Amino acid sequence: MTHLSPNSIYDNPLAQGSQYPGRDPAGIPEDPTHPVQRLLDRYQQGERDFGGIDIRGSRLRAAILAQANFAGAKLSWADLWGSQLMGSSFCDAELVGIQLGEANLSESSFWGASLTQANLWGANLTGAQLWGSLLMRANLSYACFKDADLHKADLTEANLRGADLSEAHLADTILTGVVCDHQTRFPKGFELK
Repeated sequence: MTHLSPNSIYDNPLAQGSQYPGRDPAGIPEDPTHPVQRLLDRYQQGERDFGGIDIRGSRLRAAILAQANFAGAKLSWADLWGSQLMGSSFCDAELVGIQLGEANLSESSFWGASLTQANLWGANLTGAQLWGSLLMRANLSYACFKDADLHKADLTEANLRGADLSEAHLADTILTGVVCDHQTRFPKGFELK
């Protein structure tokens, strides 16, 4: 089984947003009518409700979108590496293959979200609500899950190398086939089965 590295580019063409024409080197579209540019403009004007938005495959590296509502949004294969998304809601969102490495996702909600094959390398998930989320084959290496709720989350075959789950809530969490190393930290007394 192949696990994702911090800078993985997936074979999916939507994951390669930087190669699309009409984008500056930072990946922000030059066209003011482009959905990503409209989202950034709306956020700048104080709007925070982007529920149901479809920006699959878009590139928004290092975006500041804290306290935003992305419930039910379609963000699969989008690149939000290093973004500031604290306190945002991604409940029931489609986040397959999303790049969220080194993102600040503290206090964010992911109830029922699909994060299969997502890359959350080194992400800050302190206090995040991941109840019932799908994190199958996700790269969670070096992510911080301090006080995160992973109740009934499915982490089948996830990469947990170096991840800190020492203060995470893991009741009924599915951990079948996860990949760990000597740096992976689980709650005191927790035994991986």
